[in-house]
Amino acid sequence: MLIGTRVTQLAAEFFERTKWEGVRLHQSLRKVEEEIGRKYKDILAQQRAELELEAHKMMLAREQVSRSQSKIDV
Repeated sequence: MLIGTRVTQLAAEFFERTKWEGVRLHQSLRKVEEEIGRKYKDILAQQRAELELEAHKMMLAREQVSRSQSKIDV
């Protein structure tokens, strides 16, 4: 009976460890997903800012060309 009790205890410990390993794995995975999400969001924000700046530069250049042509036509 002593061996049966010990086997039961070991099995219970095994299942408890397995449960907590799953919990820790889930928490770690969630943290990694959040970190990747933040990095992705930051990269997209940076790219958007760069594209908006480039678009603004292009608009200013077109306005200058348009003004130059207006002066020539007059």
